[in-house]
Amino acid sequence: SAGALIAVCCRAIVMPADTLLGDCQPIVMAAAGTGVMKPAGEKIETYLRAYFHDKAVKNGYPVALAEKMVSVDMEAVEIRFVHEDKLLEEVDFANRAVFDLLWSERMRAFISRKEFEGWAERDRAHFEIVGVAVPQGQLLTMNERQARQNRFALPDVVSWEEMLQAFNISRVQAVGTTFWERTLDFLNWISPVVVSLGAILLFIELVTPGFGLVGSLGIFSFAIFFLTKALIGYADYADIVLFFAGLILLVVEVFLLPGFIVFGLVGLLAVAASILLASQRFAVPETAVEWTIFKQNLLEYGLAFVAAVVVMAILARFLPGSPLLRRLALQPPAPRGPDISGGGTLEETEPGLVGLLGRALTDLRPAGKLDLNGRRLDVTADGEYVRAGDTARVMRLEGNRVYVRREAAASLADDEAGPPPI
Repeated sequence: SAGALIAVCCRAIVMPADTLLGDCQPIVMAAAGTGVMKPAGEKIETYLRAYFHDKAVKNGYPVALAEKMVSVDMEAVEIRFVHEDKLLEEVDFANRAVFDLLWSERMRAFISRKEFEGWAERDRAHFEIVGVAVPQGQLLTMNERQARQNRFALPDVVSWEEMLQAFNISRVQAVGTTFWERTLDFLNWISPVVVSLGAILLFIELVTPGFGLVGSLGIFSFAIFFLTKALIGYADYADIVLFFAGLILLVVEVFLLPGFIVFGLVGLLAVAASILLASQRFAVPETAVEWTIFKQNLLEYGLAFVAAVVVMAILARFLPGSPLLRRLALQPPAPRGPDISGGGTLEETEPGLVGLLGRALTDLRPAGKLDLNGRRLDVTADGEYVRAGDTARVMRLEGNRVYVRREAAASLADDEAGPPPI
């Protein structure tokens, strides 16, 4: 279809063997998600038909046949001048357009039957219908031989070499997709994976102390996503601003107002909306095609979100205990307390701390303070966050670092006979 539109805009058309020209009727999807197509209707078709008409007149192609590539309802017929002993110029036509049509199309012309029957009687008397070129109910599609017979394609130019010679072309520059265009297309194709990866990396950064390579890679993933969509023409500044606004609200929920829920929910919706808006050229779907695109985006990024949540749940079980992640993230300094063994670490001097229960004095996100039978310890949550007031069990010691995990509050009384304060 697009090829036919481009072709009639050219002053000359060259068609080698096994090529087709025509069938440019505008179509739309009948119902969202069904894949069934239907004609777009006269409102759109009339504009495209007028465009084909104008370009055919300008470049000397049979106008009725050009229109027949677009409209299925019209019938195109071939007519010829019946007088063998009279010149076309000698006939007094009631409509000058009749003369112009026959003159431009060399005494044999293609015209819609409806237009021919609308001519004055005295004009129609000079012509006869040779035959039906394209019947009603069909669109015009021509192979290379038919295109030459119908005066669309050049008659004596059938190969690449003949075209170069006919138009005296000495230098040809081949145009194809560049490396960067192919890279951009690939990044757009995997954009749901990029979003999922970025969310996972930022989650790891939130549940590990400090800021390291993981957080940088998470930010880089989202930067690649929005840059790709912006270069394609989908994303704009508003989408990026909405994304960062949502990110700020999530940070407020995690670090400033934990448990408030509203900031986290609004932030999550803002981030999701920014990602969807950056993946399409419309804000609200209206046509069937737009609804199909919207549903496809919703499915792809919805699956990416579910995959990210599953991975986050698995990582929450092991973070920050993973040695790999401890190397990627900056760790808080070891707690400075009195040395009761003349230089040994807690791991060496107080292995009995492992298994004891205490109460969190601050939120452990993941580092904070724990009350262990009146003794204040700097600890790190091993996995999920621990809220202030929750009961936590010491899981392991690494040097002077104490890793704890949340436990049921009811079991605290069983461990109150822990080591005395120092």
